[in-house]
Amino acid sequence: MLDPSNQFGGCQPNFTLACGADVQTPPEELYEMHASQDFNFPEGDYERIQPYSKQECQQFCLQDCMCAMAVSGGDTCWLKRFPLGNGRQETVSDQHVVYIKTRVTRDFYTGVNGEPSPAPDSKKEFVLGPLIGSLVLNGILVSTVALFFLKKQKVNRVSKAASGPSETNLYSFTYESLKKATQNFQEELGRGSYGIVYKGQLEEGSCHVVAVKRLDRLVDEREKEFRSELSSIGRTCHKNLVRLIGFCDEGMNRILVYEFMSNGSLADMLFGQSKPRWSVRVGFAMGIARGLVYLHEECESPIIHCDIKPQNILIDEYLNPKISDFGLAKLLLSDQSRTTTMIRGTRGYVAPEWFKNVGVTVKVDVYSFGVMLLEIICSRKVC
Repeated sequence: MLDPSNQFGGCQPNFTLACGADVQTPPEELYEMHASQDFNFPEGDYERIQPYSKQECQQFCLQDCMCAMAVSGGDTCWLKRFPLGNGRQETVSDQHVVYIKTRVTRDFYTGVNGEPSPAPDSKKEFVLGPLIGSLVLNGILVSTVALFFLKKQKVNRVSKAASGPSETNLYSFTYESLKKATQNFQEELGRGSYGIVYKGQLEEGSCHVVAVKRLDRLVDEREKEFRSELSSIGRTCHKNLVRLIGFCDEGMNRILVYEFMSNGSLADMLFGQSKPRWSVRVGFAMGIARGLVYLHEECESPIIHCDIKPQNILIDEYLNPKISDFGLAKLLLSDQSRTTTMIRGTRGYVAPEWFKNVGVTVKVDVYSFGVMLLEIICSRKVC
């Protein structure tokens, strides 16, 4: 493990991946690929290639110096590098196989540039070194994965109906841990349409401050918002989107844990007594625009936020704007450009398309952004 005190910090081997022009030994003699269908390390791919068969996927990873693990599914091959993080136990389908690169146990010692060389007859006592090291490494990897899964099964109380969280890299928190982190939900940061946001601290004495959103409206409405936020923002990663750290789906409790934004919302800054200077407001507009471009064009499944307004734009300590509150968001299929749904959003920021019997597109967010842009320019409400 990279950090024994942090079970989520990832793991890496205790040997150096040696290959390339400086190593004369073929990779097939140095490493081997172990297949498994019991666990996976989702996300974090540094390359995706297709079409590739399972055999070609193994061989490509074996020849690639950076590759630590390969996942083959259908005709696609996903390559991952060390350190491996966010490991999870899951039953992979027959079409998906996980291949992990490990060091071959041979009678050799490490030579120049990390290349194994045959052990000289006069130094047979060194033969056991690599053998023991390889066994210890495999033992550490197996133990680490086993301990991680046991710990996760203990703290993970996710309902079986929740299909969204299992496909993301989010932490699963218990209700008691979040109750302790927020000191029994004591310090309120704000209120939304479906719940209250509280300030929390994940570890006592640490500086890891979070915003804990506790949904408390009607069961069907809060369940819908909970699933919507997990499915939309759970897979996103952009500097102008608020990062969702984890969730709690325990019994009747539906809680979302976000990174903490120290400067509040854009509405607080624009409509307060102290107005931000022009250069700062330009930065707000550019950052929000970049976040919307990411949601509309760069996500694997385009996302329509549906409720762009100053209250849903949070500002961090460096005055970077971040889009938040994806409870009303609508996901599109990769080949879909419009969708039909009920009217969503806040009065004054809602696009005219919502009131027509036509499908809406990502342009409804652009309309809301235009209204908000006027407010950024004027530093006052226009609706």
